Amino acid sequence: MGSVAYAPERDAMVWKVKSFPGGKGIQVRYLKIIEKSGYQALPWVRYITMAGEYELRLI
Repeated sequence: MGSVAYAPERDAMVWKVKSFPGGKGIQVRYLKIIEKSGYQALPWVRYITMAGEYELRLI
């Protein structure tokens, strides 16, 4: 289905998702984030997704 890897030069997790079978019109409205270091993560996505390539940086 896909993969994820940490890219230290970008200080980011890079997700590669090949496809979502039957996912036409799928919308990502929020992500559940589990953070044990005490960092206050914001569990929401600003934009509704569409087909294509995207790059998001969660700060």
